[in-house]
Amino acid sequence: MNGRILRSLAGAAAMMCISVVTASAEAPVLSPGTVNANGTITFNWTATAGAVAYRVDAGGGPGAYTVALPLGVVTTFTSPVVGNGVYFVRVVALPGGEASNEVRVQVPAPPAAPTGLQVVRNGQAIVAVWTPGAGGGAVSGYQLRAGSTSGASNIGVVPVAGTSLGVGPVPVASFFFRVVAVNGAGASAESNEVALTMPAGGACDAPPTVSFQSSIFGSFLALSWTPVPTATNYLLSASFNGAPVVANQAFGTANSVTQRGLALGIYDVSVKAVFGCGTVGAPATTQLVLDGAPPAGPRTPNPAPGQSLPTPSYFRSVVDQMANERPDLLRNSCVTTGGNNRWVFELTKKLRALDNRWGNNIKRCGQGMSQDIVTYNTSSLPDEGARTNFNTTERNMRLYDVIGGHCGPSPGPNYTDVTRDTLDGQSCAEWTLQYYLGAGYLPYYPQ
Repeated sequence: MNGRILRSLAGAAAMMCISVVTASAEAPVLSPGTVNANGTITFNWTATAGAVAYRVDAGGGPGAYTVALPLGVVTTFTSPVVGNGVYFVRVVALPGGEASNEVRVQVPAPPAAPTGLQVVRNGQAIVAVWTPGAGGGAVSGYQLRAGSTSGASNIGVVPVAGTSLGVGPVPVASFFFRVVAVNGAGASAESNEVALTMPAGGACDAPPTVSFQSSIFGSFLALSWTPVPTATNYLLSASFNGAPVVANQAFGTANSVTQRGLALGIYDVSVKAVFGCGTVGAPATTQLVLDGAPPAGPRTPNPAPGQSLPTPSYFRSVVDQMANERPDLLRNSCVTTGGNNRWVFELTKKLRALDNRWGNNIKRCGQGMSQDIVTYNTSSLPDEGARTNFNTTERNMRLYDVIGGHCGPSPGPNYTDVTRDTLDGQSCAEWTLQYYLGAGYLPYYPQ
């Protein structure tokens, strides 16, 4: 009997050993793919014990995989750019073959739902504003939906290019409004809903609150706010380090302000929109800290005391690249004959992606922007307002003429350092980004 028991125990132990040896490792868990703005997709998954590699399987239908991409021992993968469509993806751990869950990915991804919808009455018109949602696919437009009951769209669906709309006259009725973002994948989820009744003769509500965009660096401030359709005025108030400096300054319909040479410190700013019927919106506030630092982005370190930085070696090749890419903008770069500064601004953008010491020039330190000059701060001083001036010992930047034959029949790329010519001509030049920012460019673009 004891022999039989021992033999049974031995058999059980052997079975246990076999089951331990042959047990499969845990399968990876695949997270939903993230569709990136450039058309790639990023996937992440959990690690599998014993895996020496992974394989990504993908196809156009559930379980129908037409692509098998072997990878190393990684738990994240970003695909090449893929076309629009729906994809089904799984990850397989190797050599065990443990397969993850399958995820469905749509390209482009639907947009995120807009937020903060506000709808008010301005006489017999309505004004609607909202904020783009965070995440999701790129937005190609919006739809304002109106219904006679909550959640309905029976009154109408209005396509909108931006994030605000003013429309009227609106009939006497009760409305329920929502807004959605749309792109090639369809519509987002709906925003919050706003109920509103338009009475006979109309009504006058307080305007919606604005939202801010700002660029701050050195002693420079560019502040703008979202326009409110049909607003007749904006009132700005500000304090500096807690002390009021501006109270209800009227800006008319302009929705931006640029200031240079500001004292460093903390600025608290509020803006209120005003409707023609006299109602004033609630103030939107923002705090801006000027600490003298340059904007984000790559920057050559400051030179040693008493020294100045040389011309960057890449300068000529970037000018040539811009001339080859946009000859149309180069031909249209003479403002005095009806052109614009876009070629110089796009060149400035390329240069600033390499070093944010690059900027534009205020000719003769007060006579507007030079149409064919870019500047480079060669000193340790802040960028905005740096000068090269024959009247003083200031030699803080270099100037480069980048358009040969400007305003002539065949403008072309140029690379001439005209700093010495400026000084010999008893003139002054001043570094700035105010016109660049005013044209809608940002202080820093990654390369």
